[in-house]
Amino acid sequence: MEHLIYNKISYDIEKYKDLLLEEINSKEFKTVRNEDTEDCPVLKQVETEFNNKYHINAVGRYYTLPPEYELTPHKDVGTKCAINFILKGSSPIVFHEALTEAAAEGNNYKIVHQQNSSLMNYKIVHQQAYDKALLNLQELHSVPKSSTGRIILKFSIFDESYEDVLEKVKYYD
Repeated sequence: MEHLIYNKISYDIEKYKDLLLEEINSKEFKTVRNEDTEDCPVLKQVETEFNNKYHINAVGRYYTLPPEYELTPHKDVGTKCAINFILKGSSPIVFHEALTEAAAEGNNYKIVHQQNSSLMNYKIVHQQAYDKALLNLQELHSVPKSSTGRIILKFSIFDESYEDVLEKVKYYD
């Protein structure tokens, strides 16, 4: 499943983890994506070091997901891929294949999402828990509910494909 997720990244986020958590806990961020990171010197330091190591142009952001929060199946808009670091909590990422009504008929695939007033059926293609991973966000994916809240440091990459970034990560690791 390397075309969906790659979790053999050597970057050591642990040396910054406590500082990153302290930084995000000192802010009054909204739930989910937090765009305003200009006043986050630890994140900016890690972002610079990270981009220099892998020769990419990633933008670091904090994501905060409260307990029982679910991200339904979607493809990211604008972000081609990302490297995520779970700073607190856990939950797998689930990759899906959208099915037409005809393809889903008789297969008992779960209806997991309602979009534009028509029910969509999805087949789970791959599910994987991770601490750090490069994710192909142009593929349909979701994050199931978790009983604990989650804090994620996400390095969004807007200008390079998953395949190109995977090549760089393998080369520079």
